[in-house]
Amino acid sequence: MILLPFSLYYIAFYSTLLIGEGELTNEVYSPNSQYVAKVYRVGDEGGLRVDVNTGLFGSERLIYWSWKETEEKVKWLDDTHIKINERVLDVRFEKYDKRTMD
Repeated sequence: MILLPFSLYYIAFYSTLLIGEGELTNEVYSPNSQYVAKVYRVGDEGGLRVDVNTGLFGSERLIYWSWKETEEKVKWLDDTHIKINERVLDVRFEKYDKRTMD
């Protein structure tokens, strides 16, 4: 019984399952073309979502989620580091989620 409230809390505040994909606005390839960052706008409050392909089978992983963002500056710094609106992430294992980071 304790797991159900915890599960609902986790899904509501930490899981990315309920975040919509949104409208694809840009695709930015890494310098070696190993990765592609797909930039989406989500909802009416300036939601910004960035997914990066992470595997051999084209699977994608959400690496950036925020809202109330007017800009969508996405730039690769090298083959594995990406700068999204002044935040630098290593796409192999880092992510930014405004719900848990600010």
